[in-house]
This record gives sequence, structure tokens and C-alpha cells, in this order.
Amino acid sequence: MCIRDSYHYERSYSERIETAEKEIKTLSKELSRDEKQVKRLEKKIERIDKKIAGATDALKIQELEAEMVTLSSDKQRLIETLPQLRSRLELLKGDVNNLKNQSLTIQSAIISL
Repeated sequence: MCIRDSYHYERSYSERIETAEKEIKTLSKELSRDEKQVKRLEKKIERIDKKIAGATDALKIQELEAEMVTLSSDKQRLIETLPQLRSRLELLKGDVNNLKNQSLTIQSAIISL
């Protein structure tokens, strides 16, 4: 009976840990992608700013400024999502550690019966 209970709990915790680790991997990729995108947008904004400084045509300057506003808005939107992603990632890592500790505690208790 104890071996079967032990297997059941081990399997249950393993599945929960595996699910959380997959979510961690997905969130890590998303965070990395968004951070890279912020850097790309910053570089684009810098290039446009240089173009504006060298431009003489008023219409061209307006177009570049409009593009810079759009890129800045996109960058800001991404930056605002980064703290939530980081927070969720840290919570999941903590959950995985807690699940591993709980699993070990339960397994030890079952074995000692």
C-alpha cells in the first residue's frame, strides 16, 4: 500500500512540476524576445532621430517624427509588460521549488510509515 501511495504522490508532483517548468521555459522565451524587441526599437528610434537631425524637408521631418512616436509607443507598451513577466517567472520558480520540497517531504513521510 505504501509503495502505491508513494508512486501516486510522486507522479502527481512530477506532473505539476513538469507543467510549471514548461511554463517557465515559455515565459523565459517571451521575456527574452520582448527585451530584444525593446532594444531593436531603441536602435530604430536612434536612427530616426539622426535622420531627423539631418533632414531639411519639413514633410520628411513630420513623417519621421510620426514614425518615431509610433515606435516609442510600441517600446513603452513592451516595457510596461516586462515587470509582470519577470514577476510571474519568479513566482513559478518559487512554486517549482515548493513543489519539489513538498514532494520530498511527502515521500519521506510515506516511506517512514
